[in-house]
Amino acid sequence: MILIQRLTAWSTTLAAYLVVLSCTDTVDGFGMSTSRFIMKAPKDKQKPSLILISGSPGTGKSTFAMSVALDQGILKCISTDTIRATMRSFVSPDISPALHRSSFAEAFEGDDPVRSWRETCSVLLPSVEGLIADAIKRGTSIVVEGVHVVPHNELIHKWEEAGGVAVGVLLQIRNEEKHKRQLRKRGVMTGVVEAEEAKIAAFDRIRAIQEEMMRLAKENHWIQIEQRTAPDPLDLVESALSGDASFAEMFIKQEKDEKHDHHGKKKKTVKLNDDHVNGRVPTATKE
Repeated sequence: MILIQRLTAWSTTLAAYLVVLSCTDTVDGFGMSTSRFIMKAPKDKQKPSLILISGSPGTGKSTFAMSVALDQGILKCISTDTIRATMRSFVSPDISPALHRSSFAEAFEGDDPVRSWRETCSVLLPSVEGLIADAIKRGTSIVVEGVHVVPHNELIHKWEEAGGVAVGVLLQIRNEEKHKRQLRKRGVMTGVVEAEEAKIAAFDRIRAIQEEMMRLAKENHWIQIEQRTAPDPLDLVESALSGDASFAEMFIKQEKDEKHDHHGKKKKTVKLNDDHVNGRVPTATKE
């Protein structure tokens, strides 16, 4: 419990200083843009908020989670990857093989990718529940994101029973090629290309996990956000300054492909606001 409290404190401190860059998504088939912004003062809410964000690798969970946290004035944004990394430091692979296995990795040859993913989620669930129980006790809002967040409503119901408001969000990329491009983009931007290539090698497993996530999200009435992978202008500037021409070329090609896909149709946009957290349907406007 002390370890969990320290993680919460670290995340609170970091959130106060982070500035989130822009990201672009779609909600229910409409385009949604969240522009660049800085930390807002915590909103005057009578009820604490819980926002759960799930998604397969490459869907932009971390950026989106911090964006939502700062937009809502929530100082605590926890990643299940951070929880896992901390637990790995004192729990050996012999004791918990699933803890030391990637969410998309095989438990054994020919295993079920969905079952293997659920095992990696289960080993982290007690720690996630502990974080949420601590937030309930303190009456503070929290965002929890990660591939280990299963789209179900047990945690949401616990939060609501304690008097808070809660929402579940799934980030998804239906188009396979766009999903692969997003993984490659992340590899280039983080400099860890090998890790993302390993995910592409296990791409069929990742897609199977996403299909299960989408099924569960629909069944449990979570918000489903279809990520658009349009290039961030800041990414293009950074790649040009670093001399990485291939990165810019990759996104120029992607932009052409997306224009071809849409056949020149205008997209609609919605802005993520308090309506999403309160369960109301967002209003769509012409772009």
